[in-house]
Amino acid sequence: MIDPTSDSREQEEVADGRGNSGRNHSCRVCGKSVKTTEATFPFCSDRCRLVDLGKWFNESYRMTRRIDEVDEVD
Repeated sequence: MIDPTSDSREQEEVADGRGNSGRNHSCRVCGKSVKTTEATFPFCSDRCRLVDLGKWFNESYRMTRRIDEVDEVD
């Protein structure tokens, strides 16, 4: 359980029914809680996944440095 007096960014260990453990994270789009074991991780839903993809397509996100020769794939 998360301690209410602790930083809200702390992550909680959880276990699903298959014995896998996951951590709670915030969705990158809306901020809702999402477990690492969710199929849509790191997003809480397919909608948020598509919103993020749209931001890439609309060039809202950009790479912040030049591509070096060592970055290029042969």
